[in-house]
Amino acid sequence: MNKRIIHTVFEQQALRVPNNIAVAEETQQVTYRELNNQANQLAHLLREKGMGREEVVSVLVPAGIQLATALLAVFKSGGVYLPMDPAFSRKRLLQMFTQTATRVLITCRALQQTAQTLIRELELDIPHLLIMEDLPYENYSAENPALINEPGDSNYIFYTSGSTGAAKAFLGCHDSLSHFIHWELKEFGVDETFKVSQLSQITFDASLRDVLLPLSCGGTLCVPLPETRSNVITLMAWLEAQRVTLVHCVPSLWRLMSKELAVQDATEVRLPELKHILMAGEPLYGKDLQLWFATGAQHVEIVNLYGTSETTLAKTFYRIKEAPADASQVMHVGQPISNTAVMILHQGQLCEPGKIGEVYIRTPFMTKGYYKDPALTASVFIQNPFVKDRIELMHKTGDMGKYLPDGNIEILGRLDEQVKVNGIRVELNEIKQAVLGMPGMQEVVVLAHKNSDHQNELVCYYIAPGITITELRTYLETELNENVIPAWFVPMTEFPLTINGKVDKRALPKPEALVLDPADYEPVQGETEQQLETIWKSILGLNNIGRKANFFKAGGTSLKAMQVISRIYQQFEVGVKLSDMFARPDIRQMAAFINSASTSAYQPIPVAVQQTYYPVTPAQKGLWIQDQFGSQPALYNMPAAFILEGKLDKAALQKAITILVIRHESLRTTFVSSGGTVQQKIHAVMEVPLSTTDLQSVKDPLEVAKKIALQAMAIPFDLQQGPLIRTQLLQLAKDRFIFLFNTHHIISDGWSEEILVKELFILYAAYSKQLANPLPPLGIQYKDYAAWLNTQLSDAALREQAQYWQQQFAGELPVLQFPTDYPRPAERTTNGDVYSFSIPATITAQLQACAQQEGASLFMALVAAVKALLNRFTGQEDMIIGAPIAGRTHKDVEPLVGLFVNMLALRTQFSSGLTFRQLLNKVKETVTNAYTHQHYPFDELVRALNLEFDNRRAPLTDVWVQLTDAPMTFDDKSDLQVTEYNPGYLTSKVDLTFKFTVHDDCLQVILEYNTDLFRRETMEQLEAHFNYVLQQLLDNDSLPLSAVTLLTSGEEAAEADDFLNSMYNLS
Repeated sequence: MNKRIIHTVFEQQALRVPNNIAVAEETQQVTYRELNNQANQLAHLLREKGMGREEVVSVLVPAGIQLATALLAVFKSGGVYLPMDPAFSRKRLLQMFTQTATRVLITCRALQQTAQTLIRELELDIPHLLIMEDLPYENYSAENPALINEPGDSNYIFYTSGSTGAAKAFLGCHDSLSHFIHWELKEFGVDETFKVSQLSQITFDASLRDVLLPLSCGGTLCVPLPETRSNVITLMAWLEAQRVTLVHCVPSLWRLMSKELAVQDATEVRLPELKHILMAGEPLYGKDLQLWFATGAQHVEIVNLYGTSETTLAKTFYRIKEAPADASQVMHVGQPISNTAVMILHQGQLCEPGKIGEVYIRTPFMTKGYYKDPALTASVFIQNPFVKDRIELMHKTGDMGKYLPDGNIEILGRLDEQVKVNGIRVELNEIKQAVLGMPGMQEVVVLAHKNSDHQNELVCYYIAPGITITELRTYLETELNENVIPAWFVPMTEFPLTINGKVDKRALPKPEALVLDPADYEPVQGETEQQLETIWKSILGLNNIGRKANFFKAGGTSLKAMQVISRIYQQFEVGVKLSDMFARPDIRQMAAFINSASTSAYQPIPVAVQQTYYPVTPAQKGLWIQDQFGSQPALYNMPAAFILEGKLDKAALQKAITILVIRHESLRTTFVSSGGTVQQKIHAVMEVPLSTTDLQSVKDPLEVAKKIALQAMAIPFDLQQGPLIRTQLLQLAKDRFIFLFNTHHIISDGWSEEILVKELFILYAAYSKQLANPLPPLGIQYKDYAAWLNTQLSDAALREQAQYWQQQFAGELPVLQFPTDYPRPAERTTNGDVYSFSIPATITAQLQACAQQEGASLFMALVAAVKALLNRFTGQEDMIIGAPIAGRTHKDVEPLVGLFVNMLALRTQFSSGLTFRQLLNKVKETVTNAYTHQHYPFDELVRALNLEFDNRRAPLTDVWVQLTDAPMTFDDKSDLQVTEYNPGYLTSKVDLTFKFTVHDDCLQVILEYNTDLFRRETMEQLEAHFNYVLQQLLDNDSLPLSAVTLLTSGEEAAEADDFLNSMYNLS
């Protein structure tokens, strides 16, 4: 055994206590002998594959027995361990694979398809993909491989986000890792009786202490399921059941545990076996400890750690004995561990106690620096200025701190958390401490935010029930100078967390979407403005608006504007057009317009006369024809799948489904045809059973579930017999399920699907707690809308709309000549796939600014951008793009389930001599007029145009553009955790669809394309073309479309690579 190489210490334990449990998952466990033998066999296999000393081996497996086996095997083979997460972005994974040039990827059956997809999509040269369950272990020795490493050899790489956005990789070594593990073993008396939990994300270096601490002393590593880890109630129950004695975690997770303990019976001792909780990564506050010690958990020792990844895990510690009296006090981090010194310097000199300086860590047990980045390494691993006769490096942490009089160390925050506000340098942590000092304040995050003039403003996010913004600001006026009081205050109920339990600052809401700058806020005046503000708050989801806020700058979209128009029509009996919203984008101007406008009586949709059969809408008629005569019977199935985690009450779920079917007549509807007329029939009762399949005993339940889901998706519905909704439950584990949900498009659409899913889990939450149905009754049903719409179609207003559309499509209609990779099939297909990418934040910001300056919506700008791109490919100056819209222009239909979606065919005729802004104004006119005339059904338009039938194409347009909202959220009142799941539903209804979503500061793009027309490589090239075209157009307002170039030649392709690298910091 070489104590300085940690896996040899494990080997000694396997010899000493071979039958002890080494790793315990919730459903299986492994002894030291079994773990060591299999790790040895895998290590011998790796050496046979040519893996040698300090060669990188990538590992893509979940936490648990497989991860421990792979980690030890890589160490034993002499290699460098590189853990990966399939949730990482493709850019991050590409950087990891290419930078390390890894030749081996270890994975498991559950992630095999993911790994193979990564290799294919990223075009990786990885000769050895090892599936752990399928390896011929019996062909390899179970003996410990001969040790080929020295203590100073590299043994792991972890990637962490850099301040520039590009990931940094730091390279660990055996000696330093072993030093920390042995320090912790000795300091806390960890021995074979200890059980240590693994709660850290496996792609963080903290996971190494979780795994290797118990395995170095004969103890047990306890690994919860992800669903257990993500729910504090089940996590604490698991910690008790597993009799865990030591936990490493971040303070955010510990705070959740404290709060849970605080609401429980204080007479019952919780977590009786737990001895130590060691925390690092975030500050600990006095109020946190006050709450913990008040819960009766004083038997658990709390330890505050501090260190940097670059210096190998933690380098200082403080064993906390009691809670401080001051709730806002930041807990110090104690003193250094063995063989470590912490130096606080100011202008190159050691600071006296109480003086603030920059924190440096000096220890021989650091990492080896940043992988393949000597310049960055040299910038933070610097020579100790007090040592002149030899090389002695210390790490420049970037943290500020001070020595306390008793020799302990207090960390005060990051140097890069100093920002200039109003010309003054401000320490964010100082502002945070001031806010935390207010009685009743629970948690605080203070950030600097760039306003529209690119000037810093302070944003304070806080959790404090009952404390208003006015009260907080008034309090801060007594604590801070006026010029450093935050400009924005955002009350929160909880903070978003990263996968490692820290506050996810990037996921915090943008302040503009919640409140206005107090300096610009002006309260509404008069009854009309008050009613308008109520409408805006409801649709925009804002708390505070005022009369001067611009609707489109406050998160308004064209779709949301249409909802406002509908509400105005109902509330004020005034007809407002979309063009009016753009011309009068704030409450003050719109109220004046409403007050001066002529009114027309709001007409609610009447309830249809009861009868056996009811008319269908034109859209339903079109889908009926497609179903009866089309060659793809399952084309209009709308499948969805959700992962349910937690204790599931199946009876409550079945009851929720039954009540949902009763609530929405569309779910009890079938269709009949008589004499060429299609009609719908509403059934009084229609049973929709929840079929259940138990997959707990199969070898790979998730893979089997995926196959079942895809098979279920392809089963056609019988429109005449029904039901046109199917549900199925697949049980993967005790508290883990996949819920399949499928409807036919003739009774549903995307908006309807969101209604159904949200209402289903609202009902489930009620019934699982034996509560009554909380949903309000519906005023009308879809059949009432269908009858009303058919009456409207004969109305003069609809005739005017029909005339508009027929004028739009008069003359010869353009057919887009976008080049395809394969000949167009004789019959239109819907075989599809998707390709995702991002439009960088800089380009996104330019595009949004351009739209606002031209009085256009972001959607209009995106349509113009796509048309500019297509123009460069085809040279065409007359083109039609499809834009699916919700079609719910009447407020009465907003809560209904049914087929309302309509297609707007956006035809724009323009010259290639136009600039982008000129094109945008043409598109703005097209879109505005289209929205004004959106009541006319697309299917009616197609019939009215009497187009020559082309079985190879969709009618009128081959390309669609969509701007969608964020993914749906679910009711959180039940004990279930619900997440969307896509087992591989891939279709493409047209040649190419651009689906845009705003995420953080970037536009996320999904290209949905027909695989019988396009190769994936073409979509990859289209990403480069699109971003490059946008960059040219937005950087030069006077550049005509005709002067915009595409990246098509070999020389230009190289230029594209450089361009993309510069955007994504890949170089």
